[in-house]
Amino acid sequence: MGLFGWVETGVDTDVLAQRMLDEGYLLALGALFHAERQPSSLMRINFATAGFWDTLVRLRAEQ
Repeated sequence: MGLFGWVETGVDTDVLAQRMLDEGYLLALGALFHAERQPSSLMRINFATAGFWDTLVRLRAEQ
């Protein structure tokens, strides 16, 4: 449990979530919360386990 929020990543979260998984972080991409499962640049993040921000910022910048 923790505090969840939506983050605008500015990139396709399908790709970003896979790259974060490769780094050891499991994130919920925005399409999982869209009624039609459309790609999104929004990502649901648990802020209680937000020790991954540096990795998220680095991978987002590489896209």
